[in-house]
Amino acid sequence: MKVAFRFAILGALTFLVAAAASAQLAKGFRGKVLDMGGKPVAGATVSLTDESNPGNHYDVKTDDHGEYIQIGIPYSEKGYEVSVHLPGMPVLGMIAKPKLMTLTDLTFDPRKCVGFQGTVNDKGGRPLSNVTVTITNLDDEAHPFTTKTDSKGFYKKTDLPYSDKGYKLTAQIPGEAPLSKSLAVPPQMVGQADSQAEGPIHQVAVMVADLKFGAPEEGSTGTSQTASQTAEAKQMYDLGDYEGALAKADEAIASKDTDKESLKAAKLIRATCLKKLDRTDEAIAAFEDYNKDNPGNVNVLGELYNLCEKKGDKAKAEMYKKEFQAKGGQVQGATYNEGVNALNDGNAEKAVTLFQAAIKENPADPDSHRELARSYAQLGKFPETIEELKIYLKMKPNADDAETWKQAIAGLEQAVQQQHKKK
Repeated sequence: MKVAFRFAILGALTFLVAAAASAQLAKGFRGKVLDMGGKPVAGATVSLTDESNPGNHYDVKTDDHGEYIQIGIPYSEKGYEVSVHLPGMPVLGMIAKPKLMTLTDLTFDPRKCVGFQGTVNDKGGRPLSNVTVTITNLDDEAHPFTTKTDSKGFYKKTDLPYSDKGYKLTAQIPGEAPLSKSLAVPPQMVGQADSQAEGPIHQVAVMVADLKFGAPEEGSTGTSQTASQTAEAKQMYDLGDYEGALAKADEAIASKDTDKESLKAAKLIRATCLKKLDRTDEAIAAFEDYNKDNPGNVNVLGELYNLCEKKGDKAKAEMYKKEFQAKGGQVQGATYNEGVNALNDGNAEKAVTLFQAAIKENPADPDSHRELARSYAQLGKFPETIEELKIYLKMKPNADDAETWKQAIAGLEQAVQQQHKKK
């Protein structure tokens, strides 16, 4: 099991592009700001703040066509918080990463803030196709939205306006009473965006809302309310809002009405959020609390092993390692983990040796090639860096960070070419 603390790829690209002068600046952002009627908003201020370095802050105003552009900003691995304030609306914003070679298109449209997706099932849990799902904005009940389930019982409806009161989702089939679910839209969920999406990026928060006939309507009793709190915590976690998910999970855990399954799920969400937030001691305590009530979960034992290793508690780490292995867990990558520690400590030469050894131990592991590339980069060995990154992408073409490394390769190749020209 690989140690999870790879120091957030320390701006996976940060020290790579810092060495390549031609790749230090991102192209930047451009886009439009629209009002609730879809009309362009002139003179709106769009704020951009570097998540890696808040001192890099930019304000740009929209022109008469509601358009804005900001170019030549420093690249940020963590991305930029991009936001705009519109009268009568919550702050519309998102965290997005600027691209090195192209302008990133961010369109702010308050009519397209929220979405819902999920499945519609019968009492036996079987998916129901061609069922109409009606989605009613509780701020504007006169104009509901509708969509239908596909052959697998799945539905999805996006581009819905933000609603302070929330939404009510309703489905009906012959012989059954209408099934409904009411959901509030946490303001902090509005503004999550996929910065790698093709085309313009809209700040849409898609919430999961599964509907099952024969189940009670959520929001009508204390038990279902806490189940809804747990579901909201999971949605926030999936969107990367770990602080929000932690707060919502704590609410569900503190409620006396929380049913057993919701409490179990909320405790696991809480522990995982604490791990994501690098609150190691609290995460260990939270996973131990979960393990006490639900002993033997191999994934939880693996998390406890990792966290105790990270903390340096060798005795506990060894204990959880044995329990993890007893449940069938495979502990691998000791050399890899040593390489990570060496790289984190700034010893790139040692890291190179360790990652080379890790590749010999496990030739099928693409991550060792990526970390070896990062080690080479710290030593200024850019041709070797490029070679290892290409191996990584060939072995793992659909990796979440694939686009980042493709951009790194492009920037480094330009730098290497310029070095050859100078010679």
